[in-house]
Amino acid sequence: MSTNYSGDRNATQAPASPPVDRVSPEVVLPADGDALNAASVAQAFKVLADYTNLEQEPLTEASQWATPFVAWENALGQPITGIDHFGVLRESTYGWTENWDHSQQYAGSGVINRQVGRWQQQITTAGGAIDNPSPGTGLVAGNPFVQQRSIRLTTGTTGGAIIGMSLSSDSVGAIFTDDVLMSVDFQMFADGYTGQAVFFGLAGSGMLPDLNNGCYFLNDAGTGHWLGRSVLTSTTSTHNTGIAFAANTPQRFRIVLVGANRDDLSAARVLFFINEVEVSGGGLTTNLPYNVDLVPFFYTLTGGGASSNEFCFGAIRYRQTIYPGGIF
Repeated sequence: MSTNYSGDRNATQAPASPPVDRVSPEVVLPADGDALNAASVAQAFKVLADYTNLEQEPLTEASQWATPFVAWENALGQPITGIDHFGVLRESTYGWTENWDHSQQYAGSGVINRQVGRWQQQITTAGGAIDNPSPGTGLVAGNPFVQQRSIRLTTGTTGGAIIGMSLSSDSVGAIFTDDVLMSVDFQMFADGYTGQAVFFGLAGSGMLPDLNNGCYFLNDAGTGHWLGRSVLTSTTSTHNTGIAFAANTPQRFRIVLVGANRDDLSAARVLFFINEVEVSGGGLTTNLPYNVDLVPFFYTLTGGGASSNEFCFGAIRYRQTIYPGGIF
C-alpha cells in the first residue's frame, strides 16, 4: 500500500540536511543491484518534496542575521537583488521611472530652452512643439499611449530644427566605469519618419544632449533600419541592427551599458535591444563613453523634404548598479 508524504522544509532526510536556500538538495541514488523497495527510493523523493516546500513557504534560518534568504545573481555570481534574513528586499541598484504624470507642465512651442521638472527641453526653431497628452485624448489613431501619459514631440518642416529633451545633470547623472551597469528603456511610437531623424538613449549631459559622447539608437534613412551607436569624444562605433523603423508601429527599446567587472566575458560593452531581442550582435565594445556624465535623452532633427511627424515616448525606466561587488 502506498504512503503519502507532504514536503516539510524543516525535515532532515539523512544524509541530507534540512533544506537551505542556495544549497543543492542531496539525494541518495540507488546503485545497480540495490533492491528496489521503499527504503532505497523514499529518501530521494522526500528531499525533493522538502525543497519544494521551502520554495512554496519561504523561511529564513533562525539567528543567521547576516545570511540572505535568497539572492539573485548575475552570470559572474555577483548578488544583485535578494531577500535578507528579515524578509526585506535588498538590492545593489538605483533606479526611477518617468511616467509623465504632471499633465501639461511640459507643453511648449516656439523657440524654447528651459528646465521643466528634472528635464531640459529644447526647440531650436519655431514650428515644432512638445506636450504630454492626457490619456484618451490628443493622439493619432493607433497610438498605444492613448491609455497612458506620454511625451510627444511634434516636428515641423524647417531643415535643421531640433526638438528634444534630456535629463538635467543637476537632477541625476551617472559616470560609466568598469564597476557600473546602466540600463534605460524607451517605448516609442511615430506616425512617420519622412525627413526626420530621431536619436534616443544615453548621452553626455548639457543644455543640449552631447552626441559626441554616449550610447544611443538612431534611425538611418539610407538603410531604413535602426542603428546602435557608441561614441567617445567624437570617435564612433555603429551597428546596423537590421530592424526596420515603421510608421504607426509601437516598438520597445533598451540599452544596457556594462562595465568590464559586470560583464559575462569581462569586456565592457553596450547591448541594444528592440522588443526584448538583442540586436547588436553581442554588443559594441569600442568607443564606450568612459568617465562621461551620462543622462537619458531623446530628440528629433529635421532634414530636407520633411513632413511634420509625431514622436511619442511612453514611460522611461532607468536602472544602474550602485555597489561594485554586490549587495550581501
